[in-house]
Amino acid sequence: LQELQKLQDRLPPFPNDVAFRIIEDQLGVPMAEVFDRVEPEPVAAASIGQVYKGYLRTGESVAIKVQRPECEDIIALDIYILRELSGTLSQMIKLLRRDIDLRSIVEEFGKLIYEEIDYLQEARNAQRFAELYGTSELILVPRIYWRFCKQKLLVMEWIEGERLTSPKLAPDIKTKLV
Repeated sequence: LQELQKLQDRLPPFPNDVAFRIIEDQLGVPMAEVFDRVEPEPVAAASIGQVYKGYLRTGESVAIKVQRPECEDIIALDIYILRELSGTLSQMIKLLRRDIDLRSIVEEFGKLIYEEIDYLQEARNAQRFAELYGTSELILVPRIYWRFCKQKLLVMEWIEGERLTSPKLAPDIKTKLV
């Protein structure tokens, strides 16, 4: 639970004007043409993006997930550095009589990371999850608003809930989740 929390929203949010510009660039229209209102403060900010609560012009409340600016550039630099280091480390590992191709591992890791930051892929994964588990009474899967989803923008149904760290959750629930 503690490690998952670090991934959730431990980073400071990036400025709204930057986030809203990315949203409009992704939509190709002013936000006012799609959203009746967007809350001014993000509800979460993490390493890849941040989330706002908004309301479509049709009245539905939605979660608007927008990717951090320069996210791809930062990841590309990190992958480049890892790739460079992997050659040296592979040589050191060979001295220990181990044959591990770290460069291949880094390449595969890079592919997975780029899939992770593609919000269209995330939407497809959510849709697949809904197909597999959406009929369960124990699982609530948010609806994806496909017409507004882009590579750096994900719009889905807003679902009220409690954080896993909330004191409102019964201790036995937290124990089962850990």
